[in-house]
Amino acid sequence: MIVEIVAAVRNVDYWRAGVLMERFVRDADLAALAALRGALNEDAAVEQRL
Repeated sequence: MIVEIVAAVRNVDYWRAGVLMERFVRDADLAALAALRGALNEDAAVEQRL
């Protein structure tokens, strides 16, 4: 994805670069949320065992 963004900037296709950056950030945010949810689920499982 980063390579595509750099290529778009080099080709002066700023609209495409912006769209790709938006997708990249959204995907990163979703990955972070998924990791947080996994951590919370693990904490909940530990609490249930106690």
